[in-house]
Amino acid sequence: MHNCIKMEADGIVPDTVDEAPSAKLTVIYPGGVEVNFGGELTPTQVKDQPEVKWDADPEKYYVLAMVDPDAPSRKDPKFREVNHWLVGNIKGSDVSTGDVIAEYRPSGPPKGTGLHRYIFLVYEQKKKLTFDEPRTIRTSPSNRKNFSVRKFVNKYDLGKAFAGNFYQAQWDPYVEFWNLACMFKINHWLVVNIKGNDVSTGEKIASYVGSMPRNNTGLHRYIFLVFEQTGRLKFEEVEKPPTRDQRRGFSIRSFAKKYNLGKAVAGNYYQAQWNPYINHWLVGNIKSSQISTGETLTPYSGSKPGKDSGLHRYIFLVFEQPGKVSFEEANDPLADVHRLSFSVKRFSKKYNLGKPLAGNYFQAEWEPKL
Repeated sequence: MHNCIKMEADGIVPDTVDEAPSAKLTVIYPGGVEVNFGGELTPTQVKDQPEVKWDADPEKYYVLAMVDPDAPSRKDPKFREVNHWLVGNIKGSDVSTGDVIAEYRPSGPPKGTGLHRYIFLVYEQKKKLTFDEPRTIRTSPSNRKNFSVRKFVNKYDLGKAFAGNFYQAQWDPYVEFWNLACMFKINHWLVVNIKGNDVSTGEKIASYVGSMPRNNTGLHRYIFLVFEQTGRLKFEEVEKPPTRDQRRGFSIRSFAKKYNLGKAVAGNYYQAQWNPYINHWLVGNIKSSQISTGETLTPYSGSKPGKDSGLHRYIFLVFEQPGKVSFEEANDPLADVHRLSFSVKRFSKKYNLGKPLAGNYFQAEWEPKL
């Protein structure tokens, strides 16, 4: 069956493109597994970036896209399309020369959603382009859902797809491994362009977030690494600091490779596990006893004890400040995150607050309204 007919027969036309490409795109995964117009492969087989080749003019530039139009399932494609790989300004068919917009992300079809189609498309550019899309690393889910090849093609006037291929895949155990690997690599702090070893001189990409291991997840490793830059660099992430969700799935390998940072020149780490203390309310610089005059560092959050966890103690403490304090926790966009593993002892020591001046407490346990 001709390549175009295969893509039309499997609904790629019109689900993703209006017209199937006439040329074959050769896609070979490590281990020799080759994509063959709709043949089924497993997520395990396609976990690593493949080698991709097409009949290219070595003097022209191309765009390579890989999408899943069947997310979360072919019956309910509300996330159509998921952007799995997007590279522009590829010289000839050498993908390594291109501008990586979205790093390769392996197939991750949810369990019970059946076969998903994973479509590779190549477009010929009329000239070298400047792409304004945010860059997405391999482990990050950001900027991937509801991508549209059609809109991208129209935006950059790319015309009809030059070459293509596709495979189908459904859940296998590697998907769970991949999801866990992405979830638990978290960016806790990232500062660049540091002059010498004075961190305060650097540009902050991700503000410091303390350790937040969950209950019953054991010890977590928190790793500090220092890389030497070749000079002062322009980091595109400085202009768009990561949201809470974007911290998940961070890859230091990809970041170091992206900016040619080489091997880490220094490092250290500690381990920590879940701490049961939670910050429910924190207000500083209160004038006299008028709380409304104070600076809210953590907004009030009511008691929410877990089911079958028994009575919890909720403790109110008042400390006398030595004077008006500039709290670095003020206006913290991640205040809700920082509630976890809070230590009033560390906080009082940090700001030299001494012994509590007054206090009280109540106990509460789970009830259905919660």
